[in-house]
Amino acid sequence: MKRAAVVAAPAVPASPNILSERPPLQIVMEPIGLPLLQASAVVGCPTFTLREAIKAGRLKAKVCGRQFIITPDELRRWFDTLVAA
Repeated sequence: MKRAAVVAAPAVPASPNILSERPPLQIVMEPIGLPLLQASAVVGCPTFTLREAIKAGRLKAKVCGRQFIITPDELRRWFDTLVAA
């Protein structure tokens, strides 16, 4: 009776851990809207001034819940209309 020859199977490389091999995903986005407090910090004026401009119609804002949201473009447009001292 002949014995079957035992052939070693080719070594299969260990499957890499995909999560540890890839760098972490980083999503970089520009803000599309700024809450009133952040907008006032960007411009450097009190929130009261921004609220008054919104009420007077000089600064356009959206309402989200109970707070105003101002787009960066609109904030820049309003800021550029201010009179130089």
